[in-house]
Amino acid sequence: MGHQEHEELERILIEKDANAIPLSYTFLEYITNNFSNDREIGRGGFGIVYKGVLRNGNVAVKKLLRTDDTSDKQFEDELFCLIRVKHKNIVRFLGYCSNISREVVHHNGRDILADVQQRFLCFEYIPNKNLQQYLEDKSTCGREWETRYHLIEGICHGLQYLHKERINHLDLKPANILLDYGMVPKITDFGLSRRFGEQSRIITRNIYGTLGYLAPEYLKNGEISFKSDIYSLGIIIGKILRGNDDYPDFENWHKSQVIENPQEKRCIKIAQLCVDADEHKRPTVDEIIGMLNNESHRSRSNSVTSLEKTEGRHTKPPHVAPKERSSAEPISEARIGTEWDQESTSASSQSQPVRANKEAQYTTTQKSFSPRDESGSSSHRSFEPKQTERVGAKETAENCFGEVVDDYKLNELVRYAGKPKTQEDRARQAWRLMNEDDKRSKALRYVDVLKKVYGNGQSTLCLVYNATGDTLHHVANHDWYGYINDSKLGYPAEIGNGQWGAFHHIHRQGEPSGSMGAVVYRGKKKDGQDQDYLLGWSTPWGIWYRNKAYGEIGGVNYFQRRWDEIYVKLENADYSSHTKSGGCEIEATIDKGDSPKFTVTIKTEHSP
Repeated sequence: MGHQEHEELERILIEKDANAIPLSYTFLEYITNNFSNDREIGRGGFGIVYKGVLRNGNVAVKKLLRTDDTSDKQFEDELFCLIRVKHKNIVRFLGYCSNISREVVHHNGRDILADVQQRFLCFEYIPNKNLQQYLEDKSTCGREWETRYHLIEGICHGLQYLHKERINHLDLKPANILLDYGMVPKITDFGLSRRFGEQSRIITRNIYGTLGYLAPEYLKNGEISFKSDIYSLGIIIGKILRGNDDYPDFENWHKSQVIENPQEKRCIKIAQLCVDADEHKRPTVDEIIGMLNNESHRSRSNSVTSLEKTEGRHTKPPHVAPKERSSAEPISEARIGTEWDQESTSASSQSQPVRANKEAQYTTTQKSFSPRDESGSSSHRSFEPKQTERVGAKETAENCFGEVVDDYKLNELVRYAGKPKTQEDRARQAWRLMNEDDKRSKALRYVDVLKKVYGNGQSTLCLVYNATGDTLHHVANHDWYGYINDSKLGYPAEIGNGQWGAFHHIHRQGEPSGSMGAVVYRGKKKDGQDQDYLLGWSTPWGIWYRNKAYGEIGGVNYFQRRWDEIYVKLENADYSSHTKSGGCEIEATIDKGDSPKFTVTIKTEHSP
C-alpha cells in the first residue's frame, strides 16, 4: 500500500536537503497502524503524535486536533513556516496531509453526518526524550558541563536560524526541544509560530503558550516580537544551568552556588539578560551566540559590555565547526607509539583528554587529496601510487603494524623476482602474511594500552587489515556516540598493504549510549579506479543490547551524505558483516562485551 509514497518518504529521510511532500491519509493511516493507541508517542494541546513505521526507518505523524479557532489560514501559516526551515537543530519536516472525511458529529442537539477536515504533519522521528524529561530525570544528576553547554549552544543556533527566516516560535519550552541519541537538541512544535514580514512586532488579543515561558509584554499587552522568544530562551538556559526543571532564581543565583567556570558564568549572565523585564535590554540571538563565543559586540548595551569586562575580554575566533574526532594532549609516561608496549599506571592521571565540541558527531572530516593546478584551483585526480610508499607507510604510522607488502617486498621472493607485479600479486602476498612477525598481536596490544589510558568502561578496540594490494587513505569518519581519543594520532591516515591499522573509540561521559561510529578509507580497484570502504561499529550501553559490525563498499564520496542511512543499516546489523563489490571484499566482526574487538579485513580478490 502506497509503495511510491513509501519510497519517496524514505528517500527524504536520507536526503537532508529534500523538500516536504504531500501525503495521503490512507498512507498515514497505514504506517501508524490506523493511529492506534500503542503508536501514540506524545500529546499536547494542539495535537497527538504517532509513530509511523517505514521499511527502513521511522517517522512522527502529528494529528492536529480540531478546534473552533483553528482556521485554514492558521494551518497554512504553520505549514509555510515548516516548509521554510532546514537546520540540524530543528526537527525536520517531511510531509503534510489535509483530508476531508464523512463523520457523525453532534450539532445543535442532534447527530448529523458532516464533512470533517483532518490535518496531519509528518516529521523525522527522534527516539530519545525531550529536554523537559531529561531535566526531570534524577538519574542524569551530575551531568557534565560539556553536555549542558552543548544543549545551550544547539538551541541558540536553532533559534538563530528561525529568526533569520523571520519566524517567531512563540512556544519555546523544554517540552518542545527534542534530544536525539547524540544529545543534539532539535526545536519542534510550530503550532503557535508567526511569520514576520517587514514588521518586527505584532499585537494580538489571543494569548497562547505556557505560563512561566511567556514574556511580560506578551502577557500584559499582547505584544509579540523576536524578544518574546529570547525571554523563553533565558528561562530554558537557566533550567539547563541548574540541571533540573525548577524555575531559576536569577536574582540570587550568585548566592546559591560558587561558579568558577568562566564559560558557565557567561551563560548565567546571558540567561539573566534574556529575562530582563524590559524587552529592549534583551540581546538578540546573534548577540547571544557572539557572547557564547566570547566575542565583543560594540552595539550591545552597557550590561553586555560589563559582561565582557567581568570575563576579562578574552577573545576567541568566530565559531568554527570542530573536527570530527576529539584529540588528546601528548602522554608523557604512556609513550604510546614506538614504546606502546611499556604501560604506565600514572599516565591517565597526568594527562586528561581535551574534548572537542559535541557537534563533531554530525560533521564529516574529509581530507583533500586532489592536487592543485597552477591557478590554485583543485583538479580531480585519482590517488597516484607513491614511489616512496614503503618508506612513508613505515615511518609515519605509529598506529600501523607490519612491513608494507609492496613491489620491494615481492622482489625478495623468488616467485616474483624480476617479473612485473600487479595489485593482485601484492594483495595475494598480503593475505598470506596477515600474521607475519606477530603484527596482529602488536596491534591488539597497542589498543589494549589505549584502553587502559583512555578507557572509561565502554569502548571499541578497532583493528583493520589491508590486503587490497594498494595503500588505503583515510577520507572521512562519523561519530554517533563516543569519539576517538588515541593520543595525537587518531585514525590511521594511511594503512599500507599488508599492515594492521589500529585505533580506539570510547564512550563520551554524559552521553546516553556507548561507542558507535564509522570510518571511510579509499583505495584502488583492480581496474585502477578509486573506491571507498566504509567500516562501522556499535558498542551500545547496556547488557540487553548487542554489539554490531558493518561494512560497505561504494564509489568515491558515496558515503559522505548518507550518515543517517548508514546509521539505520548499522542498527540492523549483527556481530559480523560480509560484503563484496568491484573485485574487493570486507569482512567485519565484533566481539561481545563492553570493550570488544572490532576486526576488519579488506582484501582484493585474487587467484591462489
